[in-house]
Amino acid sequence: MTIRAWGVLLSVLLLTTAGIAQITLTMDDFAIHPYTELTREIGPNDNQMTAGGPDQTWDFSASPTPVTWTEAWDDPAGHAGAGEFPSANNVWIGPLIQDQQQFRYFHTTATTNHVVGAAYDLGGGNVIAVATESEGFLVTCPVYYLDAWDYVSTSIYNDETTVDSSHYSIDAWGTLTDVNGTYDVLRMRRNNTTTTYPSGEISVNVSYTWFAPDWGEIVTIKSGSPNDPDPLFNNGTFERISSVTTGVHEQDPQLARSFELLPAYPNPFNAATTLNLSLPTPGTVHVAVFNTLGQQVATVADGVYTPGTHRLSFDAAGLSSGIYLVRASTPNHVATQRITVLK
Repeated sequence: MTIRAWGVLLSVLLLTTAGIAQITLTMDDFAIHPYTELTREIGPNDNQMTAGGPDQTWDFSASPTPVTWTEAWDDPAGHAGAGEFPSANNVWIGPLIQDQQQFRYFHTTATTNHVVGAAYDLGGGNVIAVATESEGFLVTCPVYYLDAWDYVSTSIYNDETTVDSSHYSIDAWGTLTDVNGTYDVLRMRRNNTTTTYPSGEISVNVSYTWFAPDWGEIVTIKSGSPNDPDPLFNNGTFERISSVTTGVHEQDPQLARSFELLPAYPNPFNAATTLNLSLPTPGTVHVAVFNTLGQQVATVADGVYTPGTHRLSFDAAGLSSGIYLVRASTPNHVATQRITVLK
């Protein structure tokens, strides 16, 4: 066999190995379904980007994130501007900032997702709705390592047209460690160009997002605006998802009580804390505690529980100081939260 033939065979073997080792993303791994609430923590970028490729290792556990906000995904009905987007079946609800709230409306299927419009609730009944025309999809699942696609969206408001052109690529896979644990991940890179007409103003940036099964988005790093196309940028922001709660519907208090893991109290704590878990129907419940390596260190509950709110005590006497993740699950719901043990 010639040297060239050996080289071709080696390349095939490496690609085959990568295909076996890396994960595959489905729409469930994007955590964008109605009744999902995310707690996002934000801080400065600490320049931990790497070049793309297989079998990489990232550790963001020491990245500072001093700012926290909560965002949610919901059914569009009843939200500001929803009537302007009849094809929408999913809405992203941003945090309330200076009495203003943003809603982004999507059409989501089991395999695709794209934007249909946005609404801005300025308070006092003043709502601005802006329709979006798009080419392609934000994502088409399943998604594999080395997949790539383009997405273009166009919005018009007050005689100003904004065109967002993005190229997405799954450019790396490997293992990521953050404050909530260690995960097998795929990394998605986005190269974005925003052009505003008639001014002709152009801004470009690069972002990376790491996705893990069951958690969805773990970490996102974005370069600074308006113009930083460098894939190994030094400025920008670092974002982590510190908790994901499913089955929560903030606009409907009755549904919000259907499945909810309330914040631990006290937290931080020394020896013990109390968790309150609300259940709408009887069923099997498993509540466990994990360390930052993703290892289960304790079981808080494991059995069949009746409907209602249950007080669960957790004794951390055998654990060292640090950050831990509580995960409550039933066959249909999962809720997580972070707790801190101080000794």
